[in-house]
Amino acid sequence: MGARFTSGSQGRPVADSGAVSRTVATAPDRLVDELGPGVQADLPFPGKPPLVLRLRGGEIAESIEAASRWFARQADVIDWLLVRHGALLLRGFPVPDTDAFARLISHYRPHAAGYLGGATPREAIKGTVYEATQVPPQVTILLHQEMAYLRNYPVKLAFFCKSPPSTGGATTVGDFRRFMDGLPDRFLGELREKGVTYHRSFRVPGVPHPSDAYPAIYHADLRQGFGTQQQGDIEQACERLGMTFEWEPNGGLTTHLSRPAFAEHPLTAERVYFNHVLTQIISPGFLGEAYETYLDIYDRAGRARPYHVTYGDGTEIDMADHQRVTDGLAAATIAPGWHAGDVLLIDNIYTGHGRAPFTGRRDVQVALID
Repeated sequence: MGARFTSGSQGRPVADSGAVSRTVATAPDRLVDELGPGVQADLPFPGKPPLVLRLRGGEIAESIEAASRWFARQADVIDWLLVRHGALLLRGFPVPDTDAFARLISHYRPHAAGYLGGATPREAIKGTVYEATQVPPQVTILLHQEMAYLRNYPVKLAFFCKSPPSTGGATTVGDFRRFMDGLPDRFLGELREKGVTYHRSFRVPGVPHPSDAYPAIYHADLRQGFGTQQQGDIEQACERLGMTFEWEPNGGLTTHLSRPAFAEHPLTAERVYFNHVLTQIISPGFLGEAYETYLDIYDRAGRARPYHVTYGDGTEIDMADHQRVTDGLAAATIAPGWHAGDVLLIDNIYTGHGRAPFTGRRDVQVALID
């Protein structure tokens, strides 16, 4: 059985006196040995996620039941490897389909809120396994921590590649601890002091919208955001999510949610940059030629943007700071690529993820874990 660890034991990460830690968590290399002689580990991007775990053979390489039992026994070791590396890529495990993926991770507790209030479209495939995203294949999804714009968010993510696309389509990853170390203390201090507020707009399902012709301009409708368009159900969902809201004259909805800009890791008590400043402030650099069209559709037409982020006091975040975030996360982005049957486990506090554009059919699935 794998060793059992507690925060603060010898060689483990500990809290930094309640302050935002400026170090990357470390753990002894001997943690990999706890996984047993049948597991080989390597780090294809030294000092960056993910750590790749491969099987040398044996029963856990042949039976999903044996692999699931092994994975559950090693849960604590896996947690601390995630603390160190931020993401683990399981390659060569017996995971051919959604049922096997769900069985492998069945010891984890699913995220209680599911994808309620999520920012991009995805449908449940089976049980608590979802499509990774329905964002069009030509659109880059930038690094982000899942659902950091909500009050409740998963602490881990598990991705499964049933079939990779013809080209591209990597689920990108990046270490937010290293990224945070490159931000100015002044900007970090403002985020810490003021927090952030997420402003979102949901359109009416089935009604044509000027954004429809532009794949990079995604504007969720009520059903995509809340799973329903019944006003009473949506209002109850907003209350559960902690959002304030206003109904628009055309039947759409605008919501606001104020959150801290940092999150505390449940194992180490480190406070880490945790927000969607990058992905929910639309910049000319991201949209390119479509940016002027974006301004025409929203700002110049008096429509609420699909999403936007301000400081918690309502003041705008300086676009020079947004550019620092853009550049820092671009530099942190790693694209390990997919093989059929891969499972990628991500620490959602320490590690951001995204998606590279692709061609062909891509079947990547995800489970949200509390």
